[in-house]
Amino acid sequence: MPKEKVKEREAAQSFFVDNFWDAKTIAEFLNLQESTVGKWRKKYEWDKLRDDTINNPVKMRKLIATQMMLIVSGEKSTIDADALAKMFKVYEGISEKINPGITAAIIKLYDEFLAKKNPKLAVENLPYNKQFLIHIINTYG
Repeated sequence: MPKEKVKEREAAQSFFVDNFWDAKTIAEFLNLQESTVGKWRKKYEWDKLRDDTINNPVKMRKLIATQMMLIVSGEKSTIDADALAKMFKVYEGISEKINPGITAAIIKLYDEFLAKKNPKLAVENLPYNKQFLIHIINTYG
């Protein structure tokens, strides 16, 4: 069995996840078989990694900003214009929503902070924090 090309696989994963290239384009660019890229895509769950990027407003904003800076500085975007426009549209759709997971993480950080400053108040706030998180989930999904 041939040894897996780790550097090529990592580059292919980056092109797929971060630059939204398709398997055919990646294969041509890296001089690989399209079937090899497809196998890596399935084995290493690249679609899930890409979805994680798309569904994370912070990652999406960073990715779009990076591409815009390339264009502004006269360089070529690593994502084609059509894909970049689609990404921006997705970003607009999710940026107006409040993410319950991020909200829960912020509340947890706040609880930890408050517990150090005023433990009694932190304990008193717990039921309200839970109610607020439930409100966010019910309102924004």
